[in-house]
Amino acid sequence: MQNNEIRITKVKEKNGWLSCMSPHPVVYKSLEFRTAEALFQWLRFAFNENVP
Repeated sequence: MQNNEIRITKVKEKNGWLSCMSPHPVVYKSLEFRTAEALFQWLRFAFNENVP
């Protein structure tokens, strides 16, 4: 690893707060999600007309 690299491996380790699984709320278009991962998953299906 070079000195200018940041590794994000686990939420509870150094720099883990940068992980998409970190328990920090994210607001997107006035909707609040518990994690960035939850937002990512929602975006995968939110505009798919085949998903109820």
